[in-house]
Amino acid sequence: MEVQQININELKPFVNNPKKHPENQLSMLKKSMQEFGWTNPILITSDKMVVAGHARLQAALELGFTEVPVITLDLPYEKAVAYVIADNRLAELAETDTETLAKLLQEIAEIPNFDFEAIGYTLDAVDDLLESITPVDVVEDEPPEVPEEAVTVPGDVWELGNHRLLCGDSTDPD
Repeated sequence: MEVQQININELKPFVNNPKKHPENQLSMLKKSMQEFGWTNPILITSDKMVVAGHARLQAALELGFTEVPVITLDLPYEKAVAYVIADNRLAELAETDTETLAKLLQEIAEIPNFDFEAIGYTLDAVDDLLESITPVDVVEDEPPEVPEEAVTVPGDVWELGNHRLLCGDSTDPD
């Protein structure tokens, strides 16, 4: 397997690619490419049809790249189509350990002026994730002293907004 640099205009996106890449994803991908550089080659067939990396190709075009890294797969057309589907679907089946992710996001938050969109998150999404797993400290109240004379007696009904509370003895069937 050899990574080669080729002219971006030689690549032919697979016209029936079922995966669509909305502008917000492409925007984040471009920020990621600017932050980390090119880290994942585009996979192509021998006739330069893109098998995996359509979003990277689109982002590279929008960023003005003239050459991109590629790996050429020795696959006939039918197998290349099957790989397009497999590459997209298998990534969708992954699961995220949100607690570990939150710890990593907290570490990254220490980087001054870090743009979370470079890793595919908005600040709101990071905040929501951290809030969803941050344990809430429960402060136990001390129970009040028991008064010498009861305020409520069996049969009393208290109105609590739209609710009513009846004082009674649940062990007494009457």
